[in-house]
Amino acid sequence: MIGYILRRLAISVPMLLVISLLVFFLMSLAPGDFLDTARSQRDISEETIHRLEKQYGLDKPWYIQYERWLTKAVTGDFGYSWTYKVNVSEILLQRVPATIGLAISSMLLAWLIALPLGVLAAIYKGSVFDRVSSLLAYAAISLPDFFFALVALFFASVTGLFPVGGLTSITSDFFSPGAKIADYFWHLALPAVVLGLGGIAGTMRVMRANFLDQIRAEYVNTARAKGLSEFSVMFKHALRNAINPFITSLGFAFSGLLSGALIVENIFNYPGLGQLTYQAFLRQDKYLVLAAVVLGAGMLIVGNLLADILLSLSDPRIRLNRGGAFRFRQLFAWLGTVALIIVLFYLARFLPWENKSFWQDVKVSGVILLVIGGLFVIYTAWPVLRQIIPKLVRRPIGAITLAVLAIFYGLALLAGFVSPYSTSDQDLTKTFHPPTVFVWKNGGLGVKTYHNADRSIAKYEPVANGEVPVKWFVAGTPYKLLGFIPLKTHLFGVESPNKIYLMGSDATGRDVFSRLLYGSQISLTLGLIGVTITMSLGFLIGGLAGYLGGSFDSIAMRLTEIIMSVPGLYLLIALRAALYKFFDPSEMFILIVVVLSFIGWTGTARVIRGMTLSVRQLPFIHAAETMGQSRLKILLKHVLPNIASYLVISATMSVPGYILGEASLSFLGLGIMEPSASWGLMLSQAQEMKVFMLGFSWLFIPGVAMFLVVMTFNLLGDELRDLIDPKFKTENRL
Repeated sequence: MIGYILRRLAISVPMLLVISLLVFFLMSLAPGDFLDTARSQRDISEETIHRLEKQYGLDKPWYIQYERWLTKAVTGDFGYSWTYKVNVSEILLQRVPATIGLAISSMLLAWLIALPLGVLAAIYKGSVFDRVSSLLAYAAISLPDFFFALVALFFASVTGLFPVGGLTSITSDFFSPGAKIADYFWHLALPAVVLGLGGIAGTMRVMRANFLDQIRAEYVNTARAKGLSEFSVMFKHALRNAINPFITSLGFAFSGLLSGALIVENIFNYPGLGQLTYQAFLRQDKYLVLAAVVLGAGMLIVGNLLADILLSLSDPRIRLNRGGAFRFRQLFAWLGTVALIIVLFYLARFLPWENKSFWQDVKVSGVILLVIGGLFVIYTAWPVLRQIIPKLVRRPIGAITLAVLAIFYGLALLAGFVSPYSTSDQDLTKTFHPPTVFVWKNGGLGVKTYHNADRSIAKYEPVANGEVPVKWFVAGTPYKLLGFIPLKTHLFGVESPNKIYLMGSDATGRDVFSRLLYGSQISLTLGLIGVTITMSLGFLIGGLAGYLGGSFDSIAMRLTEIIMSVPGLYLLIALRAALYKFFDPSEMFILIVVVLSFIGWTGTARVIRGMTLSVRQLPFIHAAETMGQSRLKILLKHVLPNIASYLVISATMSVPGYILGEASLSFLGLGIMEPSASWGLMLSQAQEMKVFMLGFSWLFIPGVAMFLVVMTFNLLGDELRDLIDPKFKTENRL
């Protein structure tokens, strides 16, 4: 055991080295630095600025700065935070315990609720309890964290049952020890519930499936035949084996909680590591960001190590000390990968990063590769789709999900025609206008008109006899149908100066319904493009790694482990900050796709590698090799078609991740920018205290739309999985 722990810790050293190098390089690409605020102040002289630049090494190339930082970091000095005017280690020691407490609380909450529910759902399979719990699990797993956090914050502000922010009460210093503990958990309750909700849903579903598999196993029948009680069979034997996968996933679950904590902490103003890192990114506090991200990666590594140790303790059949020679070879592979990455980063400094023509060529090449990737994905998946789509349409849930997605994507394509206004059509006299009420008058459809009786609280009252008729196919703001057909005709509208607000208006008087439709164009399209890139990269790298093996396999898998070891949202923010200056505001959509795809391909590549390793051992692959077929032909003609079913399932279930990823960045103010619209950007307006206090609930509608789309894709993915591989059929899902 000790030897295994030492080997794992030895492997983690090069991993953390590469992660710190990656983050430092990305931060160096971002425009500005932490002295920008000082430069903007007139009372600070240029001499002082130059002295500070020299003191912190900002006048040196990024790799010299990194060498300085690394030399000090080895001794425990992680630098100085210009923002907080303290050493980085000191501020981290203040914030890390709060985030660890939040993550552990949400994980324990998820396990304490989900494991019993999953077991009961499996025992009473097919009952009303099973169906209801499955439905609630699907709803919870499809609910975006930040949307649920906003709803929870709205609930807390309206009811007053929970605090709306902070770690403790302002007067907690005067409380007794018991009251201090109660006050801490009172403030922790809502953030922990919000952060743990997705874990509850996912854990319950997996626990139900695992427990069903175990109670059907032969050793369970043997235990019953020996006369053991049903309680002993279920909870001493079956449960112990069913819980193993959760122990294995402990580390990655903790990493996901760290990423989720970033958003939850910002919404609830919870003073933890996530909020600290986000603010440090915005202020270019390089050393604080670097230490925080490396610390998050270290937590993931420790979590995985702890998971393996717990797994060996829970299952005596597992021996961690075996395969020592392989571990040392893996260490050498890590060192080789680190050396290669350092060389690549060194060569990267010679690229013309500031040259606009260079980036223009990169963008054009990216579009060409995207088209090729899309054709590759369609080519690979089409034989499977051609067989299962007719079957899918004949299944009730399959037909419903396809119909719902057809409606969403149809409205996105026709957004300019269906929406009465553009995304930037403001009216400051109608801020926070409530949804318009329809009436039937004089044999036609009409709407009520309102006047703002009190602008300070947006109190609207209907005008007596002020109904106006709804007109169809009216002329309005010009737009391009399907992106290239110029038109002015809109489906409906009312005569100016009146306005129709199907879903109310926002803080600047813009129509929420129109922005919702235009926002769907970005949110839904981004998911499809992102999945295309992810599937192409995942199949290419994972397939080659599994089929070729050797050095390519070692380097490719080490790279995926490095990327996966950084909490996802942290890496998203770092990539966005690094690449932002190379993209115009109109190209922000492209940037978001690139950033999300960089994160998403790693998991697909690892799964494809495993499947390729299995397929390459089949007799027909050996026969093709014996016949002298090229490796490329074998990979494209024989290997990929046999794993195409995974492409279809994975693509369907990956789209929600891209939709939520874009929404998260836009919600944080790091994604789609005004005056464009996306669902995450629209939800960011719902954070205003005025919305909570005055009850402008219609601003939460984009979150509802996001929830419906994500849940539909999840249901569709499960239906496809059931059709493609019936042994994984989800019984009594709804």
